[in-house]
Amino acid sequence: MESSGGGSTRAALTCDYLRSIRVTVPPLREQSEAVKLIAAHEAMAMDLIRKITEGIDRLKELRTALISAAVTGKIDIRAA
Repeated sequence: MESSGGGSTRAALTCDYLRSIRVTVPPLREQSEAVKLIAAHEAMAMDLIRKITEGIDRLKELRTALISAAVTGKIDIRAA
């Protein structure tokens, strides 16, 4: 596209212009493999997000319990 000389002065992206651009498309088999790989990575990421969210929720519960214990005198925090 850079060699076409249009640059940022091109008035519009017409259908004819877009049709003239060559795009490399991998074979369907490779596309399918890529989709499977991305889906597997997405599943791993979603699992990590779930575990992190659960950890954050647990830490919030522990924080609340610690504050409650300190306020009610169940633990001595003066030495800390």
